Amino acid sequence: MGFQASIYAFDWSDEIIEKLGKHNVDYWEVEEVIFEDPQMVLKRVCDEKHGERWLVQGRTMGGRKLRIFLKPCENREGIWFVITAWEEGK
Repeated sequence: MGFQASIYAFDWSDEIIEKLGKHNVDYWEVEEVIFEDPQMVLKRVCDEKHGERWLVQGRTMGGRKLRIFLKPCENREGIWFVITAWEEGK
């Protein structure tokens, strides 16, 4: 039986929006991938350096292929933090 993650909204901060900007990704592109790409892939990943997080791979409405890392907010079901994102192949 697989895990089903629910994503309803993001907890955006100025810091993460600025970090995404350094990777030439806008916050709304992250939301497009999550909420509009029917072929978006979400999988749990874990390593020693970063711990447990979630990897999203998908395309914006404009066709950009993004790689996005997320963490769920504790005690706030369906609300997630974006850790980082960048365009694949860049």
